[in-house]
Amino acid sequence: MGKMVTKMEHLRIRPLLVTLALFLGASVLAQIPGLNSYKLLREGNLALKNPQSTKADSLFNQYLKVDPNNAFAQMGLGNSLYQNANPDSARYWFEKAAQSFQKPSHRSAALHNLGNTYM
Repeated sequence: MGKMVTKMEHLRIRPLLVTLALFLGASVLAQIPGLNSYKLLREGNLALKNPQSTKADSLFNQYLKVDPNNAFAQMGLGNSLYQNANPDSARYWFEKAAQSFQKPSHRSAALHNLGNTYM
């Protein structure tokens, strides 16, 4: 009989713990800056892979309003502008991305794209 009481106590406590964990998890995720806007960056990259450069342009612009120094968003916007046959505007964003990237391979990709805008 003692085992039965223990199991019943777990059944009462478990939903409370699950509810508490979900509540705390949701509140922690809501406090991470840029988490919701990161979706814009991801969707912008997907739009670049599909020939939807105008949609990508809009998504990267929205993301840059939240995080204007994000080099990946700057590079993505440059790529979408370049695909839209707007090399002068793309050049600006590739230059900004090249200055913002810390990793040399990322910086060289931005400079490579910058060179393509002059061709």
